[in-house]
Amino acid sequence: MKALLFTGLSSACFVGTVTQAAPPPWWFSGSASVIDPNAPPNNKGIANIGQAKWMAKKALEALRTTHPAIANAVEADLVGAGKPIPSWEAPSSQLERDAQRAPLLIGQLKAISAPFYIHLNTFDAAWLANERALNQTATPGTHFPWTVETSDDSNKSVATIGQLKSVFSLRFESLTVHDDEDGDGVADLEDADPNDASVGRLAVSITSPLSGATVR
Repeated sequence: MKALLFTGLSSACFVGTVTQAAPPPWWFSGSASVIDPNAPPNNKGIANIGQAKWMAKKALEALRTTHPAIANAVEADLVGAGKPIPSWEAPSSQLERDAQRAPLLIGQLKAISAPFYIHLNTFDAAWLANERALNQTATPGTHFPWTVETSDDSNKSVATIGQLKSVFSLRFESLTVHDDEDGDGVADLEDADPNDASVGRLAVSITSPLSGATVR
């Protein structure tokens, strides 16, 4: 499942001279951005757990500004006991601080990013496919930025900073905002009750007439 694709992003791409597509604006927004455009490139450097958590947190903040229901769904799968990120709380002990500096593994990067790809694909598969094409991370048979084969798994290998950037190079500002009256992440045209956030996508199940019967 799962060789992680790598686009080789560098600092030069942040000004549009190397990369195939512009980087997401949210990388540089706010008082504490995830990317310093003035820092020297280090895309082959080893990423750490803290960097991955910060990238995911900033990605959620950016997604929540335009698609809060999707962000909430991603966070529900991502954060909590037994989930990829146990908590957003800052480390309070030296042991916890050391854990934040531990190398990020490929398997951990997949686990942290998977909820984003799952929910974004459900919401707008065409948009996600275009993002992956722009990032050169498209691979047949999956909406994730890694392969579906099991023979190339490298989950215990360390992840690079370039791979972390590549996986989270998602331009949420281009994600279509569908009419969604109740904010549940389901477009009104597909919502069983557009005014009730507890009611999701309309589903129709036909049990009668049976196959082969004539419908008049």
